[in-house]
Amino acid sequence: MEIEKKQSIPISYNINLRINDIIAALVICFSLINGAIGIDSISYFTISVIFVFLILGLMNKTIRITKPTIYIFAFVIVIFLFSFIRVDDKYYTYYYFKYFLGFCAISLLAGAQKFSLKKVLLCIEIIGFICVSIFLVRGFDSYDASIQMGIAYSILPVFYSSLINLKQKNHSRFISLINFVEILWCYAIMAPRGIWLNIVITAILYFFVFFGKNKSHKFKIKARICILIIIFFSILFLYFYFEKILLFTSDLVFKITKDKVYALEKMIFLFNSGDLTNGRSDLVLLAQELSKGHMFFGRGIGFYEIVQGGGGYVHNIIYQSIVEAGIFFVIPLILILIYSLKHLLRIYKKNNVLEMCFFILLFSNGFVVLFYSSVYWKLLIFWFFLGYLYNYERQHRLHKRKKL
Repeated sequence: MEIEKKQSIPISYNINLRINDIIAALVICFSLINGAIGIDSISYFTISVIFVFLILGLMNKTIRITKPTIYIFAFVIVIFLFSFIRVDDKYYTYYYFKYFLGFCAISLLAGAQKFSLKKVLLCIEIIGFICVSIFLVRGFDSYDASIQMGIAYSILPVFYSSLINLKQKNHSRFISLINFVEILWCYAIMAPRGIWLNIVITAILYFFVFFGKNKSHKFKIKARICILIIIFFSILFLYFYFEKILLFTSDLVFKITKDKVYALEKMIFLFNSGDLTNGRSDLVLLAQELSKGHMFFGRGIGFYEIVQGGGGYVHNIIYQSIVEAGIFFVIPLILILIYSLKHLLRIYKKNNVLEMCFFILLFSNGFVVLFYSSVYWKLLIFWFFLGYLYNYERQHRLHKRKKL
């Protein structure tokens, strides 16, 4: 949450608060930093640096262990204990448990702290500029397709941060512009479909929030209804003319740039093969099969990965939650959606543009992406988002009680 009145804050506290800003930026850019360094097991070093900053923050009393953090941590530990009892082959249960303790819990704690949004975004921009430059110098041809996909997702927070900073009146706009152009070029070369899907969803969220911001309430309602109608008919149009649109767009881009867009070419390939989901439908069918008769308690954390073989996950947060802990993970998932909507409405009423932008950045990178890619046990920004969201909800309730 933003701290604007710098003059009312003691100098020592303001200096210590920068620790929180650095921690937040390091967690958000965690995968990006590790990918840029490119050394085996570098993630342990990066998380150790974050942990040292957390210790310094605890010593200076700018890092606080909040109640939401304790509740979420305790709840997850209980689910893990039940999983250890129920799952026979505990390899992935142990793997996720160690990752949760060593990485996710630290990210959860980091997200629940006070920090300056402007400073965090600036740190993200600087980290992004350095890391993206390293990738460009090395060349993306030196990485295989799976690593390129990971790089593309890790750069996404920097891409959104660049767009936010471009609207701010500060000296970092030049860095933001460079980051934006470089990342857009990188995405044209090697971004998977999930990146473009995330960008479209995020763009719709931003549009819904900011379109007609200074207009009357009736205008806003009418505008959003029109947007929903346009989206609906656009989906219908895509459904009936998808192949023609793909081929036309691919040919047009090639004529203009003399190069092919990775996401478009893959879509055409998958469309011709008859499976646009690229195997995800099979993963979901397996999850549905495993969850039959186990909707209440689930099958335990790590169970799906063992059955699927090779540690493959569902690529969908809903089915992952159902298989692992049944309604005990599905209910928290629903609460995340409810609290996210409530939080967005509150900051919308406050007309805090920067906070709205930052929240959408976290929501898109830490939550939306889990509906079609990744797994929450290894996505640190998801846990950072949880800490941020539930701590804000707690502060709002405390504020209401004080008023009473």
